[in-house]
Amino acid sequence: MVDDSGRPMEFATVSLRTLPDSAIVTGVITGLDGEFSIDHSDGRGDFVQVSTIGYVTCNVPVSAFATPQTISISADNRMLNEVEVRTVRPKTTLRGDAMVTTVAGSVLEHSGNSLDVLAKVPGIISADPADIRTAADGVSKMGAAKLVASYPIGKGRVKIGAEETYVSGEENYFITLDKLPSSEAELTENNISGFAEYAVMLPVGSLTAGIRFEHVRFDYENRTDASKNVSRVRNNWFPAFNFQTKIKDVGMSLAYSTTIKRPRYHEMTTEITYDNRYAYQTGDPTLLNEIQRTLSLNLQWQWLAASASFESVENTIFQRGYPYDDDGVAMIQYSNADDDARYFNAYLTASPTFGIWNPRYTAGLRMQHFATTVTDPREKAGERELALDDPTAFVYANNAFRLKNKWVVDVDYNFTSRGDVLVSSQTRNKHCLSLAVSKTWLANDALHIRLSWYDVLNKTLSRYSTDYGNCLIEQTNNHYRPTIQLLASFRFNTANSKYKGTGAGQDAKSRM
Repeated sequence: MVDDSGRPMEFATVSLRTLPDSAIVTGVITGLDGEFSIDHSDGRGDFVQVSTIGYVTCNVPVSAFATPQTISISADNRMLNEVEVRTVRPKTTLRGDAMVTTVAGSVLEHSGNSLDVLAKVPGIISADPADIRTAADGVSKMGAAKLVASYPIGKGRVKIGAEETYVSGEENYFITLDKLPSSEAELTENNISGFAEYAVMLPVGSLTAGIRFEHVRFDYENRTDASKNVSRVRNNWFPAFNFQTKIKDVGMSLAYSTTIKRPRYHEMTTEITYDNRYAYQTGDPTLLNEIQRTLSLNLQWQWLAASASFESVENTIFQRGYPYDDDGVAMIQYSNADDDARYFNAYLTASPTFGIWNPRYTAGLRMQHFATTVTDPREKAGERELALDDPTAFVYANNAFRLKNKWVVDVDYNFTSRGDVLVSSQTRNKHCLSLAVSKTWLANDALHIRLSWYDVLNKTLSRYSTDYGNCLIEQTNNHYRPTIQLLASFRFNTANSKYKGTGAGQDAKSRM
């Protein structure tokens, strides 16, 4: 892209749009040589719009790009009339990828306290929450049933069963911001599954093998935009096995499982929520299910236990950023990763007993290898590869002191190091020290009273840096400040119950 004199136009905004609503499909920024490239392989988009301050906006149909093209834009002379240039502070300049505002020696220097100054700096959000109002309501319904039967066969026992879960929900969302649409949608999901398992004792140990089949129908109806409707059927098989044995005093188990993790319902919504003036969030009803394949090894000797596992996750669900408009707003949307995510977990636990002291100490490490492609207008191709693989270490030191008359004193300490979790990086170590005292009364310890002091040292402050591609968000969380809590609970059915059901619809309830 060049101007009237043939000079390359750098940092111009280029967006691929649709007709007739001019909605943005994707966008990039021209490089230092004025060049740009936009992926149109999926066929979405009808024209390319080129714009930059001081020049006339240019629209070019997609059909013109059968071969590489040179776009020439002309200066907007109407913007040059009656212009008087003054050197007036505050002065905001673009340095690299940041906007820098001078405060010293400017009118901002006497604008009040620091919050008053920040409210006047471009790019700093200090809006009255009442300026933008949202309203949301919805209702979800679920029905579930599960039947399990077992029967001895040979030296083992076979267990077969079936389960059905039906979920329906409605959501209504309204926002006063003109550039964001309100939404009204309905979803239904019906999951029918069957499973079989066989467990047998062998001379060298015990073996359990099983398989589960799931048939799921999912329908999503957007009543304000029919183009976002989704209807699909999925059929999946999930094998699993577990082998346990004992070599002298060391117990050992080796297991493999294939499981499914379906998107939570809020991750599939099409409503657009307002985070701040530079970031909006939405879901995607076309999200694919995560398929998790796990191989694990567990060892136990007296009061020592060790575990290691390798996990591969297909269609990993994470949040990806896209340019939303020409004002620098990022749309953060739940998406599926391009490649499988891989995780390695290992930990060692010691739980001895010394009189009244019952310690349980765990130290472990979690490593991830996660790579995907993110949209980045700063790159010539409009996107870049993102890989995060910094490990996270953790230590849990739980100390229980069992005193007379069923009194228990707990002193717990948790530590989590810096590390990566999908596209987020925890940039600060986390510490937490908690104290508690509890006592039980009545038969079968039915009445339980517990007084706890959580986060004694106020060290649970955590900081995250999340790379969404076209924007980087720094976030500080301090949700669990020092807290004193009194808990009283009474269990009505403390005797052994004849009903041994494991509960139906657990997965659907966890996703709500």
